[in-house]
Amino acid sequence: METTVRQLVAARSSLSKIGQKELPIKLSFKVTTILKKIQQELEAFDEERQKLAQKFNLNQNPNEPKDPNSLTEEEQKQEQEKLQQFQLEINQVLDEKANVMIDSIKISEFGDDFKISPEDLFLLGDVVSEW
Repeated sequence: METTVRQLVAARSSLSKIGQKELPIKLSFKVTTILKKIQQELEAFDEERQKLAQKFNLNQNPNEPKDPNSLTEEEQKQEQEKLQQFQLEINQVLDEKANVMIDSIKISEFGDDFKISPEDLFLLGDVVSEW
């Protein structure tokens, strides 16, 4: 399956949620196998994200800027610029192509009683196929 790093990051989150549910053994194995392949592919991304956070001295979650009340106006401006540059560079990595060999899961494999949010189904992308 040819995809982007961004799509794999989104799918990892949704697959992790699915993996926490009780599933038939065959489906559980398939979800686990897919998740492991995605995890393996995303190891390099996670390392690059850490390097970028260090490069821009973002020791906390980069999506949560430092408390603006504790910074001068100039420091706030510098923090905002660092965050924008971090986001620009991380987006370049997220848009990179990724090639993961996985078998998609057919919706019918989940069974009629399985519930999933529309958002998670959307984030799974090509991991889930129609009947």
